[in-house]
Amino acid sequence: ILPSEICPRTRMTALLGSTDLAPDWLDGYLTGVVIAPKMLMPNEWLPAILDAVLPRIDPSRFQRFMDLIMLRAQAVSDLASKPEAFVASMAKRSKKAQMDWARGFADAITKFQSAWPKRGMTKEDRRLLIMALNGPAGFDVAELASLIALQQTKNTG
Repeated sequence: ILPSEICPRTRMTALLGSTDLAPDWLDGYLTGVVIAPKMLMPNEWLPAILDAVLPRIDPSRFQRFMDLIMLRAQAVSDLASKPEAFVASMAKRSKKAQMDWARGFADAITKFQSAWPKRGMTKEDRRLLIMALNGPAGFDVAELASLIALQQTKNTG
């Protein structure tokens, strides 16, 4: 299940309006946030989204937007622990959407490097970070999915 199927893409797209944020970027960004070894609080990761949205969103729609963001974050978190479902969700995306996802993922990994402490980092963690920074040309989706699921399993125990 794509996170956009849980939180319909048309609603999120409408709420994102004329911002530079694509729903697929949001999925990638949220994936980077939810799998980080050190938990990131919403006040850390939300500004990247809100800075782009607040100037353009109707105040009467703000709460709905926040509800959809939180639902989407939960859906992304659930998907992160299921490699087969992750691969299927990526396969359903266009090449442009995959690029948007990879850009969002890389943005989160880059922005929150402190959430990936070097002490205790495994070779799988390093591989995941390299794949994130190299973008879709630098990774096999099945390998990325298994590394994301491994990290999510470590996080959720």
